[in-house]
Amino acid sequence: MSKVQLFRSDDVGAPQLTSSMGSLISLLDACLLAPAATAATGTATSGQGFFNKVTTMTRADAVIVAGVRTNQVKYTFSSPHGFRKYQTIFARASAANASFTGGGRIVAANSLSVTVELMGVPSSDFIIADANAVAYVMGAMWIKGEAGINTAAYHSWVSTDGGNLPCSLSVDDTYGTYAKVRGFETMLSPITGDGMFPTLAQQANYAIPKNVDATTPAPWILLVDGTMFYLFTSTYPNVRIFQGFVFGYPKTRMAADEYGCVIHAMPAANATWSGGLFMNSGLNNASYPLYYARGISQIGGSVPSYAYGNGICGFGNGSEAFPSPIDNGLNVAPVYLYSSGFRSILKGCLQPLHNMPLYGGGFYDGLTDYPNQNVIAIPTSAGYTSPQSGEVHFIIDGSW
Repeated sequence: MSKVQLFRSDDVGAPQLTSSMGSLISLLDACLLAPAATAATGTATSGQGFFNKVTTMTRADAVIVAGVRTNQVKYTFSSPHGFRKYQTIFARASAANASFTGGGRIVAANSLSVTVELMGVPSSDFIIADANAVAYVMGAMWIKGEAGINTAAYHSWVSTDGGNLPCSLSVDDTYGTYAKVRGFETMLSPITGDGMFPTLAQQANYAIPKNVDATTPAPWILLVDGTMFYLFTSTYPNVRIFQGFVFGYPKTRMAADEYGCVIHAMPAANATWSGGLFMNSGLNNASYPLYYARGISQIGGSVPSYAYGNGICGFGNGSEAFPSPIDNGLNVAPVYLYSSGFRSILKGCLQPLHNMPLYGGGFYDGLTDYPNQNVIAIPTSAGYTSPQSGEVHFIIDGSW
């Protein structure tokens, strides 16, 4: 399973979410797709599968601890690079030395260097980069199966339990301030296909709100692994209060779940939003369903599902004091999806059991039940201009 990747609207070079047609497609292209084939040589421009290309790398050093070379590499640049901690980047230190080439999560950064965890251990201690050295933020290696004018269909690169092509997300970004979305088992065009979920009878309109402002970009956060992603948008510019969209395969509790793909969006065709799964009353609430491609029998069509956490509260409106009087820490619970039983776990998603313990959002670690895991807290609300009233947390390390 691929590693979790985090993208944010205030990353250097990140695509901007505006009310222009196609801006959501550009965002998804940059964050979800495999980088263009020429990116590794530094000849491509920002766009599909990558952004913030930096060509001022001067040195790559293996990180050595107690005399032992680790899987971490420190890349040094001659000018500020714009990368930051938790981003996943691809770096090519030298055409002649592949041991310093590869993608990894940034674990430390300052203005002129970053330390990255690679998949393997370099075979040498350091190398001076050559003229082809390049580093850039790397997309998540998903696939764009169909494309049109401001329309597209995306699916993960991981095969289903039956070895088949995964379900696809269809995005119709021709409406400006919002984009219509659906899931399909198979695509016939960017916006049509077989096995639609939800069906039109279940949801006449299903959309991702983008931006209510014609000129100012709106904040967004995207988290993704090999089979699932979450996109949080704040359609009111300069107000970092979010509501979320979900697409992909949660962690099933079934032996095989060929059609265990889910989607959650807003049941309205406009740029504003009210309610949603990730507000403080979105859990244990039949008003804010997700939809599976099929039920647990794996036959038939789309079925609704509901998210359940710890029943004492919703997302971030718990009554337990923070820090906890039990262990002076922060307590969270996993989130389950119910479909004829507790079918899946919403991967990476955590329900804080306190009242907005990281008000305004932020990063933390040190959870008792999730040791050595970094977590991002995302502020949510019940409406696009409402103040923060909830909070959802996501693990951003390793694999979900």
